[in-house]
Amino acid sequence: MIYEGDFHNDEHRYQFAIAVAKFNKTITQRLLDGAIWRLKQAGVTERQIDVFWVPGSFELPTIAEKLCCVHIGGVHLYNAVICLGAVIKGETSHDLHINQSISRHFIDISRTFEIPVMFGVLTCNNVEQANARSVAVEELYPTGKLEDVQNVPDKTVAAHLGNKGVDCAEAALEMVDLMEQIEELGNVEDEFDDDDMFDDDDYDKEEFDSEDFDDDDIEDDSDDNLPF
Repeated sequence: MIYEGDFHNDEHRYQFAIAVAKFNKTITQRLLDGAIWRLKQAGVTERQIDVFWVPGSFELPTIAEKLCCVHIGGVHLYNAVICLGAVIKGETSHDLHINQSISRHFIDISRTFEIPVMFGVLTCNNVEQANARSVAVEELYPTGKLEDVQNVPDKTVAAHLGNKGVDCAEAALEMVDLMEQIEELGNVEDEFDDDDMFDDDDYDKEEFDSEDFDDDDIEDDSDDNLPF
């Protein structure tokens, strides 16, 4: 059996959280627009999307963990948390410390709460690379349709044009559905019904009725074992 995420929003019972950094907002705003656009393309409504702005990418894991802790009626409020940011290399190695730290935290949070935490933080050497990975939705999808993408993101080519926000939303949609499919595997009813299980009452009571036995019918070898 092969399983793959194929998101359906017929029941409108999913909730998505998007945590986005204000630092480098020109870039992160386009990532946010891309993520929301992709979710809506899948039928997700605005009421199912909550956006949380944080100061910078370093603060994203803290908010992501907090969002994963939110419960309603004992159930996680959010089915997925999409984290968006842009860390661009400067004169020091500060960017490396941030990128390594937040990536590890995202993995730990996702594993701890069993909620998809999507890594949508751009880690670029310069602004040009960041812009190429945060192309406005209107440019990528001029017709407004997902299938009419103009610049297909492909890391194997020199010009990598795309929108990481769109990519993360796509991955979140697939993960939400795939994880639900896996949960349903554990909820499948047993093939055997309780009534079909072995029960002592299934014996023929008449066969073991005490009236069918007489004390005289029970062989007593006690005398044979006496030493005299």
